[in-house]
Amino acid sequence: MTYIMVFLGALISSLLITPTIIRLAHKLNILDIPNPKNPGKIHKDPIALMGGLAIYLSILLISCIFLELSFKLVGIFISMTVLLALGIADDLRNLDYRFRLWVQFAVALAIIFILDIKIEFLADYPLIGYPLTLLWIIGVTNALNLMDNVDGATSGVSFLASAGLFIFAWINQDALSAVISLALAGSCLGFLYFNFKPASIFLGDTGSLLLGVTLATLALMETRYFSLSFNHALILPFVIGVPIFDTTLATLLRLYHRRPIYMADKSNLTYRLFEMGFSQVETVIIEYVMAVFFIGSGFLLWRSSPAQSLLIVLGVGSLAILFGLRCASAGKTEKKIATQRLVTSRARSRAHY
Repeated sequence: MTYIMVFLGALISSLLITPTIIRLAHKLNILDIPNPKNPGKIHKDPIALMGGLAIYLSILLISCIFLELSFKLVGIFISMTVLLALGIADDLRNLDYRFRLWVQFAVALAIIFILDIKIEFLADYPLIGYPLTLLWIIGVTNALNLMDNVDGATSGVSFLASAGLFIFAWINQDALSAVISLALAGSCLGFLYFNFKPASIFLGDTGSLLLGVTLATLALMETRYFSLSFNHALILPFVIGVPIFDTTLATLLRLYHRRPIYMADKSNLTYRLFEMGFSQVETVIIEYVMAVFFIGSGFLLWRSSPAQSLLIVLGVGSLAILFGLRCASAGKTEKKIATQRLVTSRARSRAHY
């Protein structure tokens, strides 16, 4: 019953707070202005930013009601607050990417060494565990930021990922992780009502950085229930599989085309799906289905034998590679078809005359 109240409370809070944030963003002129030259701004009208603030306030409210004050809880919210502030500043000022990385690096170090949140099954191997934990926090934070380029994608995928993390925490009776995960899920779902196409508010960097650091931290907290094994090591990357897949695809394509990996272009999964002819809504639904597939595979890994886990990983990995190759080639086939049609049309016109 408590967890139902947590979810409904977060959902209702987000539904009530988000319209206020929309009005505030318009009043303060904190808007995402359309820019045809920027591939990340495909909307046609100015849209309110700071959507992450609504999610943050909802999680904070629910956590204050249902959780006891503790050093770790306060530390988690300080980390979330720093990334929230960084996102707001970036939405307002368009900060240099190096400065953002340094702030994320500092927050990640604080999570690791002050809050003692790390990859627990690598605790006996600090030379491996600490660097991987640092890479995980910064990587997931930026992965969520990178995929935030179409209405409803990041908030919907974050809802599914946080719901998956809640199930792991609930099974292992971890109240802190369970409440925060469920509060995050409810907040994202409430926000999604206003963020799905046609969106009246965007997450902005305010929200994507917040979601990234929160999901990364919650996932690390649950590594205490996993063992140092092949299948357990891949569970959490599967739970946050869509952002990781999206970032990997975009990074490889940018490297292949010799473009800076931090420069916005159309290498992301969203734009690859657009090139394949899918609409915005269809693209988002595909990303949701991918998220459910990855999360479901993560749960299978948890209870599978080594041999079964190998088959699951090989199967999921093969499908991901095949789909990634199709996405990478998207646009080329369609352009060839369009060119052939144009040549055929011109040939018929000449024959007619």
